[in-house]
Amino acid sequence: LINIILINIILLPAFIFVHDKTFIFYIGSFLFFILGYLLASNNSVKGLIVNFLLASVPFLLIAFAYLFINIYDFNLTHPERVLPIFMYYFICFVISFFFGVILKKKLKNKENRNLVFVSIIILFAAATSGILGRAFQFSIVGGLYLIGGLYIGYKKKRKNIKAVLILILPFILLFYPLVIFNTLKQMYPICIIVPISALSGIGLKLLYFKKNKVLFSALVIPYLLILFLGYFGMFNWLEYVFADHENNINAKELVFNFKTEENTFFTNNNIDGKITVLYFWIPSCSVCYKKFPELEKLYQKYSDRDDVLIIAVNLQTSYNNPVKNLNKVNPTEYNFPIATPDNDMEIYQERFGIQAFPKIIVIDKSGEIAFAGRFNNKPFVFLNNMDKMIQDLLNKS
Repeated sequence: LINIILINIILLPAFIFVHDKTFIFYIGSFLFFILGYLLASNNSVKGLIVNFLLASVPFLLIAFAYLFINIYDFNLTHPERVLPIFMYYFICFVISFFFGVILKKKLKNKENRNLVFVSIIILFAAATSGILGRAFQFSIVGGLYLIGGLYIGYKKKRKNIKAVLILILPFILLFYPLVIFNTLKQMYPICIIVPISALSGIGLKLLYFKKNKVLFSALVIPYLLILFLGYFGMFNWLEYVFADHENNINAKELVFNFKTEENTFFTNNNIDGKITVLYFWIPSCSVCYKKFPELEKLYQKYSDRDDVLIIAVNLQTSYNNPVKNLNKVNPTEYNFPIATPDNDMEIYQERFGIQAFPKIIVIDKSGEIAFAGRFNNKPFVFLNNMDKMIQDLLNKS
C-alpha cells in the first residue's frame, strides 16, 4: 500500500507541475516497473492486477480531469487528443508493471536477475534524461553506463562479457533500430558513448580489483572530463545535424505578410536592405519557449540598429483567423516583436520548408537566404551561432 501511495505522490505533482507528457511516460513506466518487481514475490495474479489498478487508476482519473480543465497550459489545442494520451499511458504502465513481475518470477538466477534489473533501471534513467535535451543526455548516459560498468564488473573476463552484454543490450535493442531506420543523426554520439562507457567502467573495475588506485584515478578523471566537454560538443553536433544543408528556398520569390499586435506589418517588400531573422514558432512547442531568453538577448543587442530585424512569428494562428489562448507570451518579459501571418500554418511551412519548430530563417540585405535551421545563440556554440552570423553579414555589407 505504501508503494502504491508513493507512486501517486510522485506522479501527480510531476504531471501538474512539469507539464511534459513524455516525461510522465518515462517516469510512470519506470515506477510501475519497480512496483511490479517489488510485488511479484508475494502476490497472486489477481492480487497483482488489483494492486496495479489501485496504483494506476487514481492517477489516470485525476490527471485526466486536470489536463482537460487546463488543456491550454499543456499546449494541447485539440481536446479530442486527451483520451488517446491516457490510453497510451495506461498501456505503457501495464507493460512496464508486468515486465517487472515477469523478470522477478521467471528469472530464477539471482545474479542474472540483478544484472537485468540494473540494466533496465539504467535504461529508464537514460531515456528519461532526453527530456533535458540531447546535450545533457550525452553526459548523463555516459555517466550512467560508466557507473553501471563499475557496478557489475567481475574479476573473471568471461563473466564481464556476459555482464556488459546484459548492461548495454536493452539500450541497443531499443534505440539502435530507431536511430538507424529513422536516421536520427542527433543520437549518434549517444549511441557511441554507451558501449564505450560500459566497457570503460568494467575496465576501471578490473583496475580496482588489482588495487591500482593511481592508474584508476588517472583514467576515471579524464573520462569524466570527456563527458563534461561532450555536453558542449553535443550542441555543435546538433547544429550541424539540424542545419538545412540543402536549402533551396529563394527568398526573392517568397511572399510573406506578418502583423504584430501593434498593427506593424512585415512583408517581403519592406525588408530590403535589412538583415532579417525570422523565428518561426508555435505555442504547442515547449522548446520554442525555452529559446525565448536567447532570442530576447539577441534582440536587445541589435534593437538600436535599423538594418537588423528580428521577429518571432507564431504560425499556429493567423491575424485573419485568430485562435484564442495561443499567444501566451508575457509582454513585460520579452520585447522582441511577435507577429502572426496572413495565412494558415501549412502554407508557410511549405513556403519556408519548415518541418519542425522552432525554425530560423535568416535573410541577408540582398534578399538571399543566408541560413535556415535551428536557433542557437549560446557562446560555446561555434557552428551556426546566430550572433556571429549576424556580425558576419554586417561585415560583408
